[in-house]
Amino acid sequence: MILVTVAQDGCGKMESVTVDGHALGLRRGGNIVCAAVTILVRTAARLLEADPDVRVSGGPGERGEFTLFVDSAGQDKNALVKTVGDFLVQGLKDLQAEFPDDCTLEIR
Repeated sequence: MILVTVAQDGCGKMESVTVDGHALGLRRGGNIVCAAVTILVRTAARLLEADPDVRVSGGPGERGEFTLFVDSAGQDKNALVKTVGDFLVQGLKDLQAEFPDDCTLEIR
């Protein structure tokens, strides 16, 4: 089971993402749910870190772990951070709906 936790501020802007665990089933590298979570989270992180006015930290930990923290964003970058977070959350909600035994999303 993969647990993804997304922390948001009062306006729904993403503050952090943590991923822990693995989807059950296929061999390492062959599970569509693990691959989808990895691509969604990694792409969100890369979009944010590519902007010089957004500071992020975190990254992969042990196998099956990933953290992303939005440390700061210029006032004019709040919309970018919110949009990237909304995209990530929607993709994760879709995965959870289609593969409820493999992926759980918590929003805080």
